Amino acid sequence: MTLRIGIDFDNTIACYDAAFQECAKTLNYIPAGQVSSKQEIKKAILMQPDGETKWQRVQGLVYGKFISYATLFPGVAEFLWRCRVAGAEVFIVSHKTDYGHFDDEKINLREAAREWMLKHEFFSESKFAISSRNLFFEYTREEKVKKISTLNLDFFIDDLTEVLTESSFPLQTKKILFASDISNGVNQLSDIEVCQSWQQISLAVLGHVTEGHALTIAQLLWPELGLTQICAISGRGNSRVFQLSAADKTKYALKQYPNLQIDPRPRLETEFKVCTLLHARGLPVANAVAKDMSLNWGLYDWLDGVDIGVNRLELFSQVADFVGALAILGSEIDCGNFPAASEACFSGAEIERQISTRLIALKTVGRPDVEKFLDDQLMPVYNQALTRAKTLLGSSFDNEIKQSERMLSPSDFGFHNMKVSDTSRLVFYDFEYFGWDDPVKLISDSLWHPGMNLDEEEAQVWFTTIRPLFPEMPNFDLRFRCLYPLFGIRWALILLNEFVRAKLKNRVNADPGKQFSIEAIQARQLEKAELLLGRVRKFAVLKLE
Repeated sequence: MTLRIGIDFDNTIACYDAAFQECAKTLNYIPAGQVSSKQEIKKAILMQPDGETKWQRVQGLVYGKFISYATLFPGVAEFLWRCRVAGAEVFIVSHKTDYGHFDDEKINLREAAREWMLKHEFFSESKFAISSRNLFFEYTREEKVKKISTLNLDFFIDDLTEVLTESSFPLQTKKILFASDISNGVNQLSDIEVCQSWQQISLAVLGHVTEGHALTIAQLLWPELGLTQICAISGRGNSRVFQLSAADKTKYALKQYPNLQIDPRPRLETEFKVCTLLHARGLPVANAVAKDMSLNWGLYDWLDGVDIGVNRLELFSQVADFVGALAILGSEIDCGNFPAASEACFSGAEIERQISTRLIALKTVGRPDVEKFLDDQLMPVYNQALTRAKTLLGSSFDNEIKQSERMLSPSDFGFHNMKVSDTSRLVFYDFEYFGWDDPVKLISDSLWHPGMNLDEEEAQVWFTTIRPLFPEMPNFDLRFRCLYPLFGIRWALILLNEFVRAKLKNRVNADPGKQFSIEAIQARQLEKAELLLGRVRKFAVLKLE
């Protein structure tokens, strides 16, 4: 039986944040350089003289003249692609008048919305393939609900509670409220499923992405590749990865990046750019093949090789060569080509801030075992290490290092993101967090990273191998001695990400099998954090003097 899915348009499919921003700036209602959310813009305008009229004018223009600035909400494209390959029929039902308030140009709002959908290929057979006959505009909310009733829908998705709670709303249609902010009143409505993101909506309506559906979408996106087979790769951290095979035996890695509504970092854009650049320079990384920004999917050449096991010491020189190549690259290109790495730390103060942010998040998870670990074990070590760093570094603890002292760093760097090819050559992958960072952080992270898991001998050899790559940096060794234990504490907190709801969602989406063993995973992560903190407490793996 064909699944029938209805969706509202404004603020459900189309995100108007950029449109409100542009419109308010054009009308001089907010400063030109100010970046604000829709709610912040509304609040600022309503506080102005004649604010209510100004706000109505902005609303009237946003849905017409400025609709070209609207974007698809993150996750909408993947949902619509999945509906297509699942054979579900999609209907768009919108409450929309012909013209907006105070619009002297009299731009037809319905035609503007239709043109926007055409631009985004809603009705194209090469993309979402929604029938143009399944688009409905209604003048009132009551007429909208009446239309929903006549369509005999299985689901209807809307951002307004008022629509879903209309007395005439059809009983057989399951209600899904798209809401980033969940009010207590909405939570208590048992017949409405509240979803804070389109990823949640996809799970509620269609379940997890199957291998078959991912392959079909990839085949439709990139028909020239001749893709024939797919296999999910388990064990990934935040992104879901599939191996795709083509008829000519070429293999690719398909990467589905995390939910941008939960984590807005441009992982796909960053990694695709980095792989393109590094591969062109002959470094052993995967070549970037194709990407779809609306889907948040990237396609790369598959890197054949095996995970790194024993005899790791003999690989250190190759790892150091790669780090050295990145250091040279950073001296050759304009710093504007790349932003700061994800969670970069250019000062001790920034490390302190990041640790504090993670502590606050973990304090709110409501887990006595986590709170006991933080209060009884981690905080005494942290306070001691922080006091020591501030005392030894003095005012330089708060000062950011200069651009000339920074390097281009993968940020998430360790043996877990490397393979050994059949020619004994190391290949490197995962550059989602790439950017400018402090070399002290790169060395510290690689020593503490659970994916490296270095013993005392390996840690010492690694440090003495990589330290000579940065001979000219002032106070490097002092900063390292002071900040190294703080980075270790930061990693102990990172290991507890599985206790933070948003982070756990990313983990489960990347590997759906984890949803059946969350408690065991959390217990294991807490044990790992305790072990790593034990190493920080000893602070004895390196001879730094």
